[in-house]
Amino acid sequence: DTNIVSLVNMLCKKQKKSLHQVNMDSLLLPEYRELREVTFSGLKDMSHEQLVKRINVLKKFNRIISTVIPLVNFEMIQRSLSTAAVLMDVRGLLFQSIADDILRNIIKTTN
Repeated sequence: DTNIVSLVNMLCKKQKKSLHQVNMDSLLLPEYRELREVTFSGLKDMSHEQLVKRINVLKKFNRIISTVIPLVNFEMIQRSLSTAAVLMDVRGLLFQSIADDILRNIIKTTN
């Protein structure tokens, strides 16, 4: 799943769009197919439909996490079963645009 997140982050960056603006059908273009086969070889056997379904699951996961993160006490990160520690373990599953939005909202609310 971290490969999928990295691939989508590259797609967003290349198109200069957020996760919600980018068209996942762009992954069918030859340049992204090649990227999947070379850079993210673990994704090369996944069909486009499977990939899009997995991306949608990850989007939902990100949406849920983005509502939880502002409520987490990250001083508890040393405790292995704390919410903070669990979130640190799954941080590779956050899409960059979602992470940016979370950070922007935290900064906005603390000003």
